[in-house]
Amino acid sequence: MRIFKQYTKAKLYFSPRIKNLITRSKEYPVTILESPTGFGKSTAIKGFIAAKKVRNAFFMATTGGAEENWQRLICLFREVNPVFAGEAINIEVADNDSIGDLAALLQKSACKEPTYLIIDNFEQIQGEFHEDFVRALSKHEDENLHFIVCTRSLEGIRILPADKQNVLIISHEELRLNEEETKLYLEENHIHLTPAELSEVVTYTNGWFEAINMQRLHFLNTHTFGLSEDLKELIQTVIWETITPPERRGLLGLSLLDSFSLEQAVRILDFPFDETEVEKLLRLKEFIQKDSGTGRYHFDYILADFLSTTLQALKRDARNFIVNHVAEVCRETGEVDKAFTLYQDNGNYAQLLELCLNVQDFSTFQSKELMVRLERVLREGDHDLLLKHPQALLNMALPLFLVGRESLSKECVSLVEEGITKHLYGHQDDLLGQIMFIRIFDSFNDLDLMTRYAGEAQHLLKGKAKMFGEGDSKWSWLLGQTSVIHLYWTKNYSLLETIQKLEYFLSLYVPLTGRRGSSALQVLKAERELVRGKLEEAEIYSYEARYLAKSHGQIDMYISANTKLLRIALLKGDAKQFLEIKKDMEKAGEETTRVDIHQMIEGAVNCEPESGLMDHLPRWMRLLDQEKNLQSYAAAPFYMIAHLKWLLSIGENLKVIGLANGALPQVIQHNFLFAQIHYLVFKGIAYKRLGNRKEYEACLKEAYAYALPDEVYYPFAEMGEELHQDYIRFVDRETAVKLQAFYKRFKENGEIIAEAMGGRATSLSDREKEVAHLAKQGMTNKEIATQLLISAETVKVLLKRGFVKLGINSRKELKYIESL
Repeated sequence: MRIFKQYTKAKLYFSPRIKNLITRSKEYPVTILESPTGFGKSTAIKGFIAAKKVRNAFFMATTGGAEENWQRLICLFREVNPVFAGEAINIEVADNDSIGDLAALLQKSACKEPTYLIIDNFEQIQGEFHEDFVRALSKHEDENLHFIVCTRSLEGIRILPADKQNVLIISHEELRLNEEETKLYLEENHIHLTPAELSEVVTYTNGWFEAINMQRLHFLNTHTFGLSEDLKELIQTVIWETITPPERRGLLGLSLLDSFSLEQAVRILDFPFDETEVEKLLRLKEFIQKDSGTGRYHFDYILADFLSTTLQALKRDARNFIVNHVAEVCRETGEVDKAFTLYQDNGNYAQLLELCLNVQDFSTFQSKELMVRLERVLREGDHDLLLKHPQALLNMALPLFLVGRESLSKECVSLVEEGITKHLYGHQDDLLGQIMFIRIFDSFNDLDLMTRYAGEAQHLLKGKAKMFGEGDSKWSWLLGQTSVIHLYWTKNYSLLETIQKLEYFLSLYVPLTGRRGSSALQVLKAERELVRGKLEEAEIYSYEARYLAKSHGQIDMYISANTKLLRIALLKGDAKQFLEIKKDMEKAGEETTRVDIHQMIEGAVNCEPESGLMDHLPRWMRLLDQEKNLQSYAAAPFYMIAHLKWLLSIGENLKVIGLANGALPQVIQHNFLFAQIHYLVFKGIAYKRLGNRKEYEACLKEAYAYALPDEVYYPFAEMGEELHQDYIRFVDRETAVKLQAFYKRFKENGEIIAEAMGGRATSLSDREKEVAHLAKQGMTNKEIATQLLISAETVKVLLKRGFVKLGINSRKELKYIESL
């Protein structure tokens, strides 16, 4: 490997002119280095960091998609502080409001020393991250925090004239090395040229740093300069022709991966060297870079492009050999999802089906990609080959069902049933048992049917279903939501019976899943006592549920149990317990990157109107009515209830009626009785506010008819501020007394919690104050939205909430508010 040993001896050159350019970054929150690959952006930054010896962290964007890159980028934010990174997990970089949330979060930054966070290869995610992402990075006021963004182009990055004081842009023309700088760089690396030779180098490189560097390497190996302006030709001469065929195959294999570990490099390169020697090879600063957050390696895009082109030019058999070798290494190193992708893209379905991915393995894919890839297996895989792999088909069936592709799930099951009919398998009972297990999900919230299938599955399987691997899984949809009563209480006069049925079902189901859902019964019992106002009993069951969930590593059920404890603390007026439970939930959230868990936590801690916390309802829940797949949230009713509750709190009465009417058919279809009661209560309140007493009374009568046979008082007590004067109109005196007492607990103890949380939000929040101040200056909603990086709809909502708190009705009255 002669060339690489010489290459690593190169001295880093950092010209005074470029040094002065980069040094200006200390005066700006954000600096953008814009140039095509090879102009030395990364080299210049590394030179600056090395010279300054400042606190820093590098992030290398990859082609892995917006979500994957965002999760990796959070590692970079840990350089600001861990709390900052923990809060950043809850932000999705997708739309105006999430960008606004990021800008608001950065306002909290307070680095104690100069800190530089470098985002390299940003062009890989420019089209997927919001166009205002860089603007959001520039909105902080921390003089010690500096972002440096390296990109090939400014396309897709919006910088407004007003942002120029916060964003420094250094273009590729400024990064070109002039003749004197080229001469000095080569002399730093012990290459002294005649004027004619220097002129020749300058002519062929045109100040392009990577081209100058490649010419340097060419000279070290041949004592001549490559008479070419084509960088790929130089790579061919300088690198490719100096390494052995096995080394070439290794580099081609590594190029198939967006990033790779040292262990994978050792196996793929297959060198007769030890790990230390391979690691030396991977320290090639200009060609292979290491992500400080993950410890994984990435190719420089110039070399990556060359390797990709070279790989595609190989004969099919040679290319297949390399792809299959890399896929095998990925399988051996635990990255079976990548092995799956490589085998599929190479058409190697025999090896793909041998992988036999389980439910946990599939959870690494995004839902849309998972649907596409699994459908390709069924469409492209040979029919007879598919029949030979029944376990792989059943492992595919459950994830397909859970991402909403029931027809494809049933197709997988039908193929296995065909094989059973043809007597192709020697372990038919096991396969039939897993088919029964899948049918449990297909029968969701019909506890009689679910119990029947669970019993048949347990009888046939004698243990855990093979489709489950070890550890936690995001596929816990059957029982792992914030509330169990929302899902399984399906008709009035049946809540006690539901508990009995769920208890029997769980005794059959839990052993099949590796203990998933083991605390669901305690959660449901806690909820039953809570909705009746029996707090002591509810608390006992909640702590039992929390203990079981923690013992079995079920974070979703742990959060569900804590949600009950949070409400109990509120109803008891126990501020200390409330804050402890809230802190415990937030701590649990810091230990996982699962978005569904963060949503559960946000939903739990922000959805209690009596605590004053609804003023801080998370963005995704506030904008739920704009969600394209609204039905999916109607089928997860806890979140829709929170959203409707929030809309009521800001006076959106017509929207409450419209959304409740739109969501009711979905919850009726799923027999979600608890959600139906809430929707009817919310609709009734909205009608009452609009002066429609007839519809108000109709909604409340229907809600009481569903709820009272099972002593479900909670929704009526929670909304008692609007309902308590009319309790006696709808229920008997004894029940009215119970409801009044329950409501009184909500009201009085909620005020205690609100005070402990910093007081009920009667004053404007910082964001509401910003919006009101700009509106007072005469700016339109659209202009305010552009300046604050939020949507015009959010501006409208914030203004409306501000008006309520200020006791005014219009923009005209803002001019009389001196505090703005």
